[in-house]
Amino acid sequence: ADEEEEEGIAALHDALLERKHWRKAMLIFTVMFCHSAAEGIAVGVAFSRQLNHEFGIYISLLLAVHNVPEGLAVALVLVPRGVSATLTAFIAILTSVPQPVLALAAFLFVEVFQGLLPIGLAFSAGAMVYVCLHELLIESMEQLGVTKAVLASSLSFLTMSACICLLQSLTGV
Repeated sequence: ADEEEEEGIAALHDALLERKHWRKAMLIFTVMFCHSAAEGIAVGVAFSRQLNHEFGIYISLLLAVHNVPEGLAVALVLVPRGVSATLTAFIAILTSVPQPVLALAAFLFVEVFQGLLPIGLAFSAGAMVYVCLHELLIESMEQLGVTKAVLASSLSFLTMSACICLLQSLTGV
């Protein structure tokens, strides 16, 4: 296990030294980190006493489902560059660190964060759209071809839409 971790760290070091991969990895990590911060604020505000308790559960479940592809996006950049699965999982988890911290802060200070929520959500949405279109979709088209990349993206969109509908029907929100 120690040898695998050392190999993973060495592979990460090699990937970080290569400027192109370093820039892409840091861009995705930073965007995901900021995006997670806005999601945390959304969760905290959703559990506000001013709203239904079910709404907070709905938002939490929705973001939990939504976080799976976010972690995969991080992994899809690191694993092909030789980073071990363990280290990749750790880095993916790090991108979500702000979410529970800011969820608690937003819940405690909902009046302050409610005014910032639309700005934070708009910023994180714009950052995610940029990363998805400029980095992830382009790379997937280069490796899969346009047809397969569009098909995979469409399937992903339909799967997320189905999850949202299912969560809405289960929570009544």
